[in-house]
Order: sequence, then C-alpha cells, then structure tokens
Amino acid sequence: MGRTQHFFEYQAMLASEYADLDPQRLLRLGAMVARNALASVTTPLASAKYSPYQELLELTVDTLSIAGNDLRAPRPPVIDQCQKELTAAHSKFSRKSKVVDEGKKQLADCTALLLQVIYYLKTEDPLYIIGMLDAIHRLDTHVLAGYQDQLALIARLKKFLKI
Repeated sequence: MGRTQHFFEYQAMLASEYADLDPQRLLRLGAMVARNALASVTTPLASAKYSPYQELLELTVDTLSIAGNDLRAPRPPVIDQCQKELTAAHSKFSRKSKVVDEGKKQLADCTALLLQVIYYLKTEDPLYIIGMLDAIHRLDTHVLAGYQDQLALIARLKKFLKI
C-alpha cells in the first residue's frame, strides 16, 4: 500500500529532498527505454497485421529522442497526436481475447511504456520513471552507469512512497 500525501506536500518534498533529480537526464533515459521497447517489438511489427503501427511507434520514439536532447525547447505538437493514437492503439492491444497473441501482448507493453515516457515529458513527475524502473534496469549496464545518481534518488523516492 502506498503512502498518501497531499499534492502540495509532495511537490514541496520533491523540490527540497529530491532537487537533484534532473528532468533532462531522466527524459533522455526514458527515450532510451522507448527505443529499447521499440527494438523489442520488431517481430510483431514485421507481420502484416501490426505493420500499420510501425510508423506511429517510430515517430513517437524519434520525437521523444528529440525532446530528450533539449527539454526546454518547445514541445513538438506532434507528441499530442502521438499520445492520442498510442492511447487508442494501447486500448486495442490490451483488450482480452480468446486467442492468445504474443505479438499483441508485446505491443501492449511497448505502447504502455511509450505512454509513460510521454506522460513524464508532459509532467516531469518522477512517478512515471518509477513505473519504468523494470524497463530501465534492462538497459545496458554501461548506459546505466551514467545515471546511477538519478536512479538512486528514484529508488529512494520509491521506498519513501512505499510503491
């Protein structure tokens, strides 16, 4: 069970105790996770059934990578359209069906992860990064070495919030 905290108390706590969290670096890390998620669904996207979603997923990952390079630049308006279309695709992929389709499950996981990165881009709330920790830890250890300070703060926040 998580810890309940008033919104303003949470924001004040983030500003004081977690001021070292760097939104730019965390977004860059999220963009790497997004690229890794896209690479993990190449097999389902190669099928005729799911190939129409390939362009959407690639556009989203490219847009997140661009935003990860400069967070203070104006957010590309295409990200709102990507979010809308990804939400619809995620709803489609995550519906239960009688036939088990592994590709559909992989695409549902991928779209959920991409949506979390978009939500982080829009809000800069570390809760979205906490939701991606499993995917982050699947990245290359050399990549993670540069983000150990940020990951330690995220782990401390996760422990504090009892998530």
